[in-house]
Amino acid sequence: MTKFFMALTVVILGVTGQVLMKIGALKLGHINVPHTIQGIYETMVKILFIPYIPLGFFLWALAAFLWLGVLTRVELSYAYPIFSLSFVLIALASALLLKRV
Repeated sequence: MTKFFMALTVVILGVTGQVLMKIGALKLGHINVPHTIQGIYETMVKILFIPYIPLGFFLWALAAFLWLGVLTRVELSYAYPIFSLSFVLIALASALLLKRV
């Protein structure tokens, strides 16, 4: 895989992960910070049973590990401008998929 496409894969995985987590957060609704072990457990179970959230975290974590691979192959001054596409793509995905501006 070329360096450019590896960096682009990181961007796409990261953006997809963020959008999935946002969809999951919308389904989850507002949560209060739990103050007991029982409350923490219940909140974690609620989060884990909304599949968008764990899948989003997985893709986001995968992107982070691949990003390390990108950084071992190219200079940060080359990689980061490609990574900055994620800000634009998240804004577009938010507008198109989530109907948010």
